[in-house]
Amino acid sequence: MFLPAFFAGPLVDRWGRRRVAGAGALALVGSATVALSGLGFAQFLASSLLLGVGWNLMLIAGTTLLSENHAEHERGPAQALMELCNGGMAVAMSFGSGALLSGIGWTAINAAMLVLLAVALGLLWSMAPRRAAV
Repeated sequence: MFLPAFFAGPLVDRWGRRRVAGAGALALVGSATVALSGLGFAQFLASSLLLGVGWNLMLIAGTTLLSENHAEHERGPAQALMELCNGGMAVAMSFGSGALLSGIGWTAINAAMLVLLAVALGLLWSMAPRRAAV
């Protein structure tokens, strides 16, 4: 999960934040798709690997986007708020994951992940610069 951080920063510098965030979202799509394909150890391992890579790429690219879209004096508080929300959701989902899994099930969780990722990819696509008609 954290190992890709050594490579994510240089990837953001080289390819840009939208492309890296998009690659992260696609890795998460792969994670959900593999998770939906079965409950075996191989699926769990592959899904977990893709989940860690996708999470890290989206976190690094998103943090870069956040800092670039705030004035210098706003960056610290904006970053702190993002970290608070990220940590708060991690705590909430640590306590709620069992109830969520038993309530809606593995398939619904991964299907919901695909829907949320479609929204994220749509937002990334809408941020892309448009070329003028010739």
